[in-house]
Amino acid sequence: MSKRWYFWLSLAILVAISLNLRAPINALGPMVESIKEHYGISSATFGLLSAIPIVAFGSISFIVSYFSNIKILFSALCAIALGEVVRSYGGIGGLFVGTAFIGAGIAVANVLLPGFVKKKFPKKTTAMMALYSFVLNFSSVLGIWLALPLAHSIGVPHALAFWLIFSTLALLLYLPEIRNHRISRTKVRKKYAKSLMREVSAWKITIFFGLQGFLAYSTFAWLPAIIAHKGYGLEYGAKILLYSQFVCVPVAFFGPLLLGVLREKHKSLYMAFLCSLYVVGYACVLFGEGEWAMYVAIVCIGIPMGGVFGLALLFISQKSGSVAVATKLSAMAQGFGYLIAASGPFIIGFLYDHSGSYTYGIILVLCVALALNLAGILAHKTKAIG
Repeated sequence: MSKRWYFWLSLAILVAISLNLRAPINALGPMVESIKEHYGISSATFGLLSAIPIVAFGSISFIVSYFSNIKILFSALCAIALGEVVRSYGGIGGLFVGTAFIGAGIAVANVLLPGFVKKKFPKKTTAMMALYSFVLNFSSVLGIWLALPLAHSIGVPHALAFWLIFSTLALLLYLPEIRNHRISRTKVRKKYAKSLMREVSAWKITIFFGLQGFLAYSTFAWLPAIIAHKGYGLEYGAKILLYSQFVCVPVAFFGPLLLGVLREKHKSLYMAFLCSLYVVGYACVLFGEGEWAMYVAIVCIGIPMGGVFGLALLFISQKSGSVAVATKLSAMAQGFGYLIAASGPFIIGFLYDHSGSYTYGIILVLCVALALNLAGILAHKTKAIG
């Protein structure tokens, strides 16, 4: 295989896998009422359903490094494909089990794809990470954009199964990676004596990662319903979430490139700007009246959703003194961070079931957004670990 062909195949694999990492999960938010009606579940139960993939992101992240990257990434793609079938056609039990399979597969890919980029594109890492971030957010756009039209035209089960197209494509493209018995090779485990659990700096970064995930996944799960509850309708709420993702996509692409050239003091200002926009956006959702407030919210929520995740990944890279520490910090930040994030969709659904209003949920999001600002400052000022 020529180097040129190998480059384009690796690029196609990266894009194909990345397309699977947001759409199958984020499509649930716009379909909230359709799913609740089809399966006869409550808002809190839907919040629990939305939290399952995020719990998987957290729990699976801790064990990924113990397996062969080739083997476990192939297994992850199989889990996503199988999960999409079970979730779509397995009834209410399959809905939860399939979602768990999808979440587990995505969790593995979340951890391994940055390493895949570094291995396959050692001289183009920054550009490829920008592309990776872009495709992730484009996947979010697809999931949100197509969810309701698919549910209305072909029904909820088939709409959930639609994403099998992308997982099948990724599996087919990945097949050359497992040639020469690479799928059966034994993983050589590397042991590192240093523990990050007692490192205050590591916990600052982990909390920052978790809080940004709390805000992002609460938005994916509940923003359409929150907007609909204000009297605009669920389709309008889904459009608001979709438009926020259109804002998010260019920020996700240019953010990593921008952070690489900014001076240190400007990075602090950029970070504070991004985190503060969450507060402004959700304040507009809570207090604003009229479509103008919703359009301001679109911009103010979309920008940090595209930029803060990249900032969290940057902290993991910047604050690690070695590759070994970076690997451990990534697992810790994503492991505990996604577990923090998983509580968001469930708590908001629980608060709505017990109050009949999303006001308390929005107030919680505003408090978390303020805490994100503080956590960002602490994480940025922390010293290098190791």
